[in-house]
Amino acid sequence: MAIGYLVTQNSINNRAGGLAARLKQLADDSQNFYTEITGLAPLTGIGFAAGDATAMNTAAASMETLVGVYYGTGHAVAFNFDAGFANVRGTGIPG
Repeated sequence: MAIGYLVTQNSINNRAGGLAARLKQLADDSQNFYTEITGLAPLTGIGFAAGDATAMNTAAASMETLVGVYYGTGHAVAFNFDAGFANVRGTGIPG
């Protein structure tokens, strides 16, 4: 008998379904976030410095690009999204 996580048809189906559901939820959440913060005025109005507001809007627009790819309304671009989101993740370092 093997130890650890056993790979079965059911476990693969469950994992694929879970990942697909998470991707859809992330796409929907990202789209809502983009809609909520688009434009500098809402962010500067709540205390963001202009440069930080621009950086946040850039990150949100990159998220919206991924949403477009997910829903088939946009096109994949040659862009390192990991590096692009590093500052928003709080690390400033990709990976």
